[in-house]
Amino acid sequence: MRVIAISIAALSLLEALALAQAGEKRKYMSDITARAAAKIAEFEEKKETVPLQAASELLAEVNLAKEPDPMKRLLLRREALETWLALVAAIDKNLDPSFNPQDVPSVKISPPVSGGADPQSRQQYEQATQQNREKAQRYMLQTKLRRLDEMVTPRVERYVRLSYTTVPGDQREVAETVKKLIENPQRASALTRAASRQ
Repeated sequence: MRVIAISIAALSLLEALALAQAGEKRKYMSDITARAAAKIAEFEEKKETVPLQAASELLAEVNLAKEPDPMKRLLLRREALETWLALVAAIDKNLDPSFNPQDVPSVKISPPVSGGADPQSRQQYEQATQQNREKAQRYMLQTKLRRLDEMVTPRVERYVRLSYTTVPGDQREVAETVKKLIENPQRASALTRAASRQ
């Protein structure tokens, strides 16, 4: 009977600790992870890769060893992981799998032969110019996202490898966070392998 009472007390203590950690998690967000998250949101709004690169540079500054408080260190570790994964998830979401780097936008669209006097020809010219401008923007975004992905992927995998041990609790945290935030199966597999040092 006494063992059951102790077990119930221990469970209650664990639940209270979990709730306290959840509350602290809501209150605590490091300056670095908050700024990086804001940069990722800026990318989603503007569809320019500069904020994503800035987020990557910020996250590379996270130094868990400099956080003396063990609880805050664990929270920072998880926040940084979530923010790194949000960054690569944003890249994955915006990469066009059908992108063809050989299909380059035109440098110049020829104006109508009539010199623009014919309204229909003029309209077709303006439409072609607009379509080419949009194609150029998409081409530039896809090219930059691919370059950024090549730079960021090793960084996030290194963070996972160096920040998490192979103990079950650490492995579970990585696996659950990857499952929650990463839809790309190849990315998820690579991150899980990085955590388990495979």
